[in-house]
Order: sequence, then C-alpha cells, then structure tokens
Amino acid sequence: MDRDTFLGLSIARIYRSGELLEEAKRLLEEGKYKSANNRAFYSIEKAALALLAVKEINVDSHRGCLKQLNIHFIRPEEGEFRVGDYKKIASVERIRNTSDYDDFYLADKEECRFAVDSAIELYKKTLDYLEHIEGFSNHINNLKAYL
Repeated sequence: MDRDTFLGLSIARIYRSGELLEEAKRLLEEGKYKSANNRAFYSIEKAALALLAVKEINVDSHRGCLKQLNIHFIRPEEGEFRVGDYKKIASVERIRNTSDYDDFYLADKEECRFAVDSAIELYKKTLDYLEHIEGFSNHINNLKAYL
C-alpha cells in the first residue's frame, strides 16, 4: 500500500472507532454490559489500528495490534500515550474476553463504565495525535461528535 492508501485506511478506522464508541456508550446506558464491553474494546482496537496506519503498519490480530501499538506509541515518560494507557487497554481486552467467552460471567456496571471510559480516553488521545497529521484536519470536528 502507498502512503495515501494508509492515510485513507487510518481515516476509515478512526471513524469506525467513533461509531463503536457511540455504540458502547448507548449499550452501557441500556444496561447491556457485556455488549458494551465488546464495543468499547473494539473502539480501542480501531483507534490503535488508525494510529498504526499513519505509520504505514498493518497487522492481522489483536495481539499484533497491541504489540505494535506498544512498540511505536507507548512511551514511559513523554508523548501522547503512556504505559498507563497500555495497561488500561490490556484490562479492557481482558474484560472483553471474559464478557464474550465466559458464559457464566456477570458483567457489572462499574467494570463496564471503566471499559467505556477507557475507550473514550483513548479515542480523545488518538484524535489529539491525528489532528497534527496532514490529511486529518478536515475530519477532526466530525470525529469529535462521537464523544
């Protein structure tokens, strides 16, 4: 893929992240916690994939996405994304896995609120980062509508 294709991919992914975030918030309010946990994680993953696409990186798995995000964006002391962000993402992934695959798991509002709030926080940070990338300025106001 060339640079323009990766840029288009990044834009498509961050819009999808926003849609998933909107779904997660709605499902939380409706008390559908397992589904909200799922949508929150996938919002985070799409935001991470949007970031990776800006660096012309494409991955095929959840694990690959999180690994590449950690390598290219997570910084211990400076930058948009910190170690604490990565820990939140890993926690939301664990919540999503439990929600999706443990038939006896009872999702609760507090844990779901953590997942959705983490997705909102990462989405905001991703928009802040992308706002400085050429080609995103026309989209930022539209993307903020998902918050």
